[in-house]
Amino acid sequence: MSIAQELERLAKLRAEGGLSDEEFTKAKSQLLAAPGLSRVLFKGIRRQSSHTHQ
Repeated sequence: MSIAQELERLAKLRAEGGLSDEEFTKAKSQLLAAPGLSRVLFKGIRRQSSHTHQ
């Protein structure tokens, strides 16, 4: 299951009353803190040049 799918599942559970706001926030934080996640989220994003074009 992808990160986006898991977030959608958690949001649906919260909307249906299966999770409290606190439980949702904790689960979301744990999901987003997963090792290597930042590498996955930013993979393929090119660094912008710091040079200005004149």
